[in-house]
Order: sequence, then structure tokens, then C-alpha cells
Amino acid sequence: MDELLTTKQAASLFAKSEKTIGRYVDSFSKHFSDPAKQLDGSQRRLNADDLRVLSLIHLMKAQGKTYALIGEALEKGERAEPPIHSQLTTPKSYGRELALETRIHTLETELERLRTFETKAALLAEQNAALLTEIRKLEREIGALLAKRD
Repeated sequence: MDELLTTKQAASLFAKSEKTIGRYVDSFSKHFSDPAKQLDGSQRRLNADDLRVLSLIHLMKAQGKTYALIGEALEKGERAEPPIHSQLTTPKSYGRELALETRIHTLETELERLRTFETKAALLAEQNAALLTEIRKLEREIGALLAKRD
């Protein structure tokens, strides 16, 4: 995509206000192009790389991530895919698609978290079974010692 988008167009794509897009650019300015930063006082213009940065910010904000975590991800070079050219003419459909992608990512993250808990639960169940076996063995030994004492 060679064309530059205005803040208004980007806001429409991400279903955010122009002010929010401006705040994202200002907050993470070192990851945006000069035209996006509005250095000369003109209107912001966002290129494809800027949209990748915005896509990641939008995705991570939708997941409840903090600006600090978003900044760390951007520093690592993480980006999210921006809308394809055909979607630029239908920002509402992109907004819906982005919302669905965000939801999928959130669900995948939650699934991974649950799988981790499931693994931990299985390990705890094995440890519990081993401990119960050990307790029964100790109870038998106590019973034998008590029987000898009597």
C-alpha cells in the first residue's frame, strides 16, 4: 500500500476517534514515520508501516494491555497486519474483522492459559495420589507400632 491515510481514515479503520489515533502516535512516536507524527504542523499521514504499529496497539489495547507492555512489544519489533487495500474502502468491515481477530487472539491466549492450568492440575493430582499412598503407608506403620506397644 503506497497511499497515506489521514488520521480520520485510520480512526475509521480502527473504530477509534481521531484523538485516540493521535494519542497512540504521540505515545509511541518513535515507532511511527515523520508524516504520522505531524512534525511540521500539517495533517498526520500514516503509511503501511504506521498502520502495522496501530494494528498492534489496537489489538493489545483490546486485550487490556498497558502502554508499558505495548511499548515493550513494539521495541521487540512486533507488529500486527494492517488492513489490505480492498478493506480501505470498507472500514466498517475492517473494524469488524479486526474485532474478530482480537477476539480470536484473546481466546487463543486464554486457551493456552487454561492448558497450562490443566497441566498443573494433572501434576498436582499425581503428587496428591503419591502423598495419599505415603500417608496410608505411614498410617499402617503407626498402627503396627501402636499394636507392638500394647
